[in-house]
Amino acid sequence: MEHRTRPSRRPGLTLGRIFGVPLRVDASMLLLTVVVTVLYAALARRQLDLGHLGGYLVGLGFVVSLLGSVLLHELGHALTARRYGIGVRGITLELLGGYTEMDRDAPSPKVDLLVSLAGPAVSAVLGAGAVAATLALPAGTLAHQFAFQLAVSNVVVAVFNSLPGLPLDGGRALRAAVWAVTRDRHRGTEVAGWIGRAVAVATLALVVLLTLRRALAPLALPLMLLVAVTLWRGAGQSIRMARIGRRLPLVDLARLARPLLPVPTGTPLAEVAALAGYADQAHLTREVKEFAGVPPTRILPAGA
Repeated sequence: MEHRTRPSRRPGLTLGRIFGVPLRVDASMLLLTVVVTVLYAALARRQLDLGHLGGYLVGLGFVVSLLGSVLLHELGHALTARRYGIGVRGITLELLGGYTEMDRDAPSPKVDLLVSLAGPAVSAVLGAGAVAATLALPAGTLAHQFAFQLAVSNVVVAVFNSLPGLPLDGGRALRAAVWAVTRDRHRGTEVAGWIGRAVAVATLALVVLLTLRRALAPLALPLMLLVAVTLWRGAGQSIRMARIGRRLPLVDLARLARPLLPVPTGTPLAEVAALAGYADQAHLTREVKEFAGVPPTRILPAGA
């Protein structure tokens, strides 16, 4: 679970709006639904002595409850962001949980911190409520098993998302802290990005350890590997964006700008070149070709 600041991709199916926020479901959510339903159905059949159909129905019900928990987690981000004037483009539920898409970055470290921690805080409250329900319900019942699994899933989501590495919520909180101390948002992003890579490596190591001990279900193995890869890629993207953001202020826009020279349609290039102060038409043509299609990275100062 994370929140992103980027142009909206409008993926998946739009289900509607909740508190005015567009809610979408990515196609990858179908895979998550199948995997979790199958895993939980097997567990329910063993512990509750259910038939195949009953196990799958219970598994599907757990998926719905789990997605509800993810949605509330993302709403924590979205509503907190709106409270501080940040527009929310939508919430998307996908294979690895979900993300909240915002139209701009937080204006200050304080807002960045509050928006980042809102999601894990919601998951922690849901987990605490599910733990209380687990303790209150009689053991061996469907309600007890259901509450126990919701408690585990929400506590895991709260703890894992609080780890201090991007693109996790805890990484954004760390970025806010470094930003507040150094007055440099990009440095905070880069620090949290490198720690995010460490979290990705640790996740991969955990996958290997659980696999060697045969403590990981076959269907859970590819999901955990996907989590580790996604964390690594997200952390790397954060590091790259921080470096680009640090370089952009060094670009001298005044040096790159050219005066606007309106000319009537059909004016010969030789005459345009003379009006613009070029020695001849060839110089004008050469400069136009030189800057046409040049990517921003080519314009940045060398060594910036």
